[in-house]
Amino acid sequence: MGLIEDLLTAAAREPSLVVRQVVNGPRFVGIGAAVADAGNQLVSAGVAFRSIAPSGLVNGADNGSPMPAAGGRSARAAGAGSGAAVPAVDSAVLETARMLLAGAGTATVKGQGLLFGAAALNAIFAYGRQREGGALREENGLEVVGREGAGKKLVVVGRFPYLEAMRQAAAESWVLELEPEGDELPAAAAAEVLPLADVVGITGSTLANGTLEGLLRLCRPDAFVAVIGPTTPLSPVLFDYGVDALFGVTPEDPALALATIAQEGSTRRIPGMRAMCLMR
Repeated sequence: MGLIEDLLTAAAREPSLVVRQVVNGPRFVGIGAAVADAGNQLVSAGVAFRSIAPSGLVNGADNGSPMPAAGGRSARAAGAGSGAAVPAVDSAVLETARMLLAGAGTATVKGQGLLFGAAALNAIFAYGRQREGGALREENGLEVVGREGAGKKLVVVGRFPYLEAMRQAAAESWVLELEPEGDELPAAAAAEVLPLADVVGITGSTLANGTLEGLLRLCRPDAFVAVIGPTTPLSPVLFDYGVDALFGVTPEDPALALATIAQEGSTRRIPGMRAMCLMR
């Protein structure tokens, strides 16, 4: 068993949801979900930031900042008409979440399936946390990581906005990126710098590219670790893997959120979604 399997096991214990809407937008994919055998009303939605380029690589942080896809093609074009994995309406959301186990296919098809799997998982956990009430609170993930990292050694995985002030406040800082620019480090440097960090902020997009569990293994047990962005699953399962704080989103208006991501090529705040935090 690994992280993905543990997340899917936890998702299977949540209320049963069915897919009612599938969105394949320019920067996000989304899943709209309804309660099984209870009509078509959307009760939840989950999204995943489309950082997977047509090559199957992952670029950027889970924040909606615009980044061109490899080869100059848009991510929308890469998914459309290419045989990419798209979930079926009226299927179980949990079955879509199992796309995270990455079956056969080209890199593009696998990447598309991973994104929809992450979005489905987020729809399940967002609905569960909202039904429970009380566990979630509103916090800005980058602000929290910035406060925790002041005067300490900081590693950020992903090219988030507004990093400069955070890095200046840290004693030392490193940014890891698959396609590094400036003083950013390549992904291969993770094994070198993550064990040094007192504070770590990781983009939620690492869930969809299969690197999250490996990154968490490299973090020190005493480090403060946060996973940040709309692709972040709001599940306490991640606490068992050393995460201290999860900064994701829950749907206030699922239909509005899905309509927005279907059209927008870049957004840092998704209308209809609310930024929420789940702390250890």
